Amino acid sequence: PGANEPAGGSGGFFPAGTGWYRKRFKAPVAWKGLLASIEFDGIYRHGEVWLNGRRLGLRPGGFTTFRFDLTSLLRLGAENVIAVRVDNSAQPNARYYTGSGINRHVRIRLAQPLHLVPDGVQLTTTRLAADRGELQVNARVRNTGAEPQAFTVESTLTDPAGKVAGTVKAKAQAAPGATVPVSLLVKVKRPQAWSPETPVLYTAVTRVLVDKDKLETDRHAALVGLRTVSVSAARGFELNGQPLKLLGGNAHSDNGPLGTAAFDHAEFRRAALLKAAGFNAVRTAHN
Repeated sequence: PGANEPAGGSGGFFPAGTGWYRKRFKAPVAWKGLLASIEFDGIYRHGEVWLNGRRLGLRPGGFTTFRFDLTSLLRLGAENVIAVRVDNSAQPNARYYTGSGINRHVRIRLAQPLHLVPDGVQLTTTRLAADRGELQVNARVRNTGAEPQAFTVESTLTDPAGKVAGTVKAKAQAAPGATVPVSLLVKVKRPQAWSPETPVLYTAVTRVLVDKDKLETDRHAALVGLRTVSVSAARGFELNGQPLKLLGGNAHSDNGPLGTAAFDHAEFRRAALLKAAGFNAVRTAHN
């Protein structure tokens, strides 16, 4: 680091430039018939990816999650090489410290030909009263197989004590290469509302099952708080029908001496410190 670095003071006087990563791994033969993709939670900046010498693509920018398909280029039962080129040489490019390189988790995801689209499950509280609540589940199912598929999407909501609070199923069909939206409404008796004072979390599990053999091909699990939000000029921000003053703070992607490398425990610790200081809202700028 030095005063002459192109990133300047806003970049912490740290060097930037271009960097390379290489990962060697063996793809098991058991992956045959599955879809494989590589997912990056974040690279700063301009991440370009290759598998076994073949270019998969380039993701400009530096803050968004992205993924590339690996299926057709994987060598099953043999060694594979993933190479990543990071180009953060165009400096300065921000008014705050961004770091350089792969700064968040990287994972390989496997899926059956009939599967939930990545980030394809949305959960929304559509009703919240003392006697009943409703959770809207919108799912997108993709069929990359060669045959049409008749399938069932099942969503189950479990309360914090592990008791099933509601479950619902819906049948659908997907032609080869098609992506099908499926909507379900889970009804909950006597719901426990989420609030900053009572942060009750349910578990929502959404499954995809092939009708002919009841085989589960995919599932998505998420923690969800049952809550409603509204904003009006007359009453301001309301949570669960009650006005709430937002006491917010800003949180950038860097984490003190850890830089911009994201460590799970450090992120949880930061959220706990903000809450202990009296904040009930956070602006996750540049995350």
